[in-house]
Amino acid sequence: MENQISVQKYGINTGVIYGAISILTLFITYSLGDDLNTVLSIVSLVVLIGLLYYSITDFKKKNGVLTLSNAMKIGLITGVIGGLLYAVYQYLHYTIIDPSFITEMKETAFEELERTFAESGSSSEEKDAAYKGVEIFTSPFTLATLALFGQMLKSFIIGLVLGLIFKNNQQDY
Repeated sequence: MENQISVQKYGINTGVIYGAISILTLFITYSLGDDLNTVLSIVSLVVLIGLLYYSITDFKKKNGVLTLSNAMKIGLITGVIGGLLYAVYQYLHYTIIDPSFITEMKETAFEELERTFAESGSSSEEKDAAYKGVEIFTSPFTLATLALFGQMLKSFIIGLVLGLIFKNNQQDY
């Protein structure tokens, strides 16, 4: 334990790179349109897997030992740092650069609610609650918060899987 290398260094470095790539993905999607959204999402996921693979295997190489806990920590730190960077940019993006996206999203959700209410004959209380829910879930802050948790969950799960694959098989008897 005396010479053990800190997992924070690996998670922070990987998280900053991942955050930058996520920001770039959102900006490219905004610039070129939603046509590439699925492709860019897949590329972003593959890049995350590659970044975590490199970070976790580099940690194991330099430290000599990789525990499942360390791999999960690297994945989670990467998700927190990358997710925070992405969430801040996403909030700024949807409030300053492209506020029309939020407006269009709300209009689409309201139209869908109107269709649903027309078919079901809901009460005014139910309608008011549904409209308030749409307002809450289509706010830039909520979208950024959900993006943060999504980034954290993805990187944690990938870190867990890579940790299971690459951990040292030591048994202390």
